[in-house]
Amino acid sequence: EGLGLVAETRVEDPGARQELECDIIARVQESTGLRVSYLELTSPGTLPRTSSGKIRRQETRKRVLAGCLSAPKSVGRGTFLKETLRGLWSQATATLPKKRSA
Repeated sequence: EGLGLVAETRVEDPGARQELECDIIARVQESTGLRVSYLELTSPGTLPRTSSGKIRRQETRKRVLAGCLSAPKSVGRGTFLKETLRGLWSQATATLPKKRSA
């Protein structure tokens, strides 16, 4: 067993990412005395969250262990608008009264 960390970052430069990893590990070990055995830096939006924005730690752990923690697909404006309208249409048709047959 060991301490595992997953952190979201916008840093993409490999050298800067390596420096950030070392800094995170050093700070955690310095402040807690715990040895970090696993660290993964991910893209923003990768970590699963609750509807209130809290990180779902157990879900994150499951995804890391399963090897399926990945960044969400990028969504353009067109796709966003289409999916929003689809949702609104579904909601509107579900709340309209049904036609009765005579």
